[in-house]
Amino acid sequence: MSENNPLELIRQSWKDVEPTVVLKRASALSGIGERELRRLIEEGAVLASQNRPGVKGSTLRISKESLIRYRAETIR
Repeated sequence: MSENNPLELIRQSWKDVEPTVVLKRASALSGIGERELRRLIEEGAVLASQNRPGVKGSTLRISKESLIRYRAETIR
């Protein structure tokens, strides 16, 4: 995966951080506002949220379709 891919940067940066910090960092790295990111999570855009063994924090996956929909909504 490309190093410039925001979602990959988010995934890599989520090691050893608390969930609230994860949300803020994900928001900053993805260019999606924290409020909008919360909305995507609440709408079920998150495919997985899980704690990994030996890693403090969690991994969050947001569907590509949800991001595309979000971007389309913000352009309107």
